Amino acid sequence: MPVLGPDCLLNIFGFVNAKTLMIIGQVCRWWSDLAGSQILWRQMVLRTFPVPESELDSEVDWKALFVRYRSLQFTRSEDFMMLSGGYLTATKTKLSYWSSAVARVGWTTGRHYWEIRIDQIAASNKAIMIGVTNDKQAKLCGFYQRISAWAYYSFTGQKYHGYEPKAYADGYGTGDVIGVQLEVNENNTASLGFWKNGEFKGVAFHHLTGKKFWPFVDMHNVKNRVTILPHRIEP
Repeated sequence: MPVLGPDCLLNIFGFVNAKTLMIIGQVCRWWSDLAGSQILWRQMVLRTFPVPESELDSEVDWKALFVRYRSLQFTRSEDFMMLSGGYLTATKTKLSYWSSAVARVGWTTGRHYWEIRIDQIAASNKAIMIGVTNDKQAKLCGFYQRISAWAYYSFTGQKYHGYEPKAYADGYGTGDVIGVQLEVNENNTASLGFWKNGEFKGVAFHHLTGKKFWPFVDMHNVKNRVTILPHRIEP
């Protein structure tokens, strides 16, 4: 019985989705090596997400990058919030009260960093909140005002927790890139800090409590738009 060679198998594996490719990798050691091919995972990343390949390190681990992109996708959003660009871009589509979008994966431990680019924000009311929540299933309509969320406000630069604003940093607007630094300890507490265009603004919150923390974005004004940048690493 003829046996398919590695080049033929790689060509076949290149047509499957990520879930199937991971299952293929569990069949045997040979298939596991083939299914872990950087060639395959590069194809998977580039056909699934709008990745700026020119910004990536030449030694990038494409499988790990796929997992990171998928983890940071927006998967839950409210009415009047449109998701696009591989579910990495959120756009407010109608003027109403606050609308929210939440990332796919939350974290229970470890140090995590991601960046969010402000693609467009209304000059008259820079109403965007970027932060984390410990309750992904909470009723949306603005996470920032809940005791389960911690956020950085674009208009004033204040930090918010439980609808209580406090002085923190300067605001941000169109073209700015906000980095979010979350460190979750094993005792279900965490700290949260923010970067703006590569400058660390300091730890905004200490002793966040919760078993798991998810990234989120709140937006108020129509046509406000943000994009998560999973390929970026902590400065």
